Amino acid sequence: MYLCNKYNNIMNILTKVEDGRIEKIITVLEETYKCPIHQISTINKLDALCEVLGFTYGELDLLIAKHSPVLRTVKGHCFEVAFERVLANNGYTTKDVGGDTDIDLEVNGFTLQLKTPNMNGTNDSQIEYKTHKTHGAKSEKESMSYYHQVDDFADFFVGLISYNPFEVFIIPKRLLPRHPRNNKYIKSPFKINIYSFLNEKSEYINCFNAINVKLDKLSTVSIYPTNDELLPITTQKVGINTSIVVDSILRKENFRIWDMSIRGFARETIIQKVLSNKKIKFSTTPQNYKTERGEKADLVVFLDNGYYPFCSSQRIVHYFLFFQRGRI
Repeated sequence: MYLCNKYNNIMNILTKVEDGRIEKIITVLEETYKCPIHQISTINKLDALCEVLGFTYGELDLLIAKHSPVLRTVKGHCFEVAFERVLANNGYTTKDVGGDTDIDLEVNGFTLQLKTPNMNGTNDSQIEYKTHKTHGAKSEKESMSYYHQVDDFADFFVGLISYNPFEVFIIPKRLLPRHPRNNKYIKSPFKINIYSFLNEKSEYINCFNAINVKLDKLSTVSIYPTNDELLPITTQKVGINTSIVVDSILRKENFRIWDMSIRGFARETIIQKVLSNKKIKFSTTPQNYKTERGEKADLVVFLDNGYYPFCSSQRIVHYFLFFQRGRI
């Protein structure tokens, strides 16, 4: 009976998701299970995501973990969900703002901007963060609008240091480094010292009292990955469990994870899988076979006559559902 109901639910979802965008998936999931998205089990939500793509858990896990643009986006949004989860475990209610604003969360009347480290600029003594705008802004060479104005920024900057142990910087915006060309704007990237000149940890690490939060150390255990994760590679790379990864994807405010990142790379994966199943040889480095604009293609297919068609997964998106159901 359980398997029958599960199959019926999945088929109901597949017939209603239309173009497969995350907002529609969320709506159909809530209609199918007759409850808000956060009350649906992780496995049911993950089943729906995988079925929409025609993927197994393992294929979705690899797609996220091995493509740095996807993993980077997932990491950033996972921190927001993990932070909310920790606060909820301690009895605090948060308001998710998200989108392209200067604010991610509100708690106890304070607004927060959450950031994960930029690993290229991070070492054992300093953490680097990027706070510039990523959408709708010109490059730093063209305009100061690339940066956040201090007046418009959240009350506090919250920068992840590590999940285990759970450590974050909580710093009021007035103390954030300013841009050398205009001190009305916040510098990006900037670095924060973990230790003071006395070799003691910074006073801003886990400074939860600044936002009127009391944190129980045991309340962070629920975000850590276990030995039986459904997305084991991704969760180990990010440092949190499958539940948080899935909940990060299934947020309308985080639509870029699914609509613009995961689906794009999924097309390539599906096309490659179909070609492999049909024993058609291909290469994912088309630039090696074409001198002009080869980097604009996704792959090259080798045919018996030696002709190499250059395929763009974006241009054959209309074949997406056709391919994934194995009808080629």
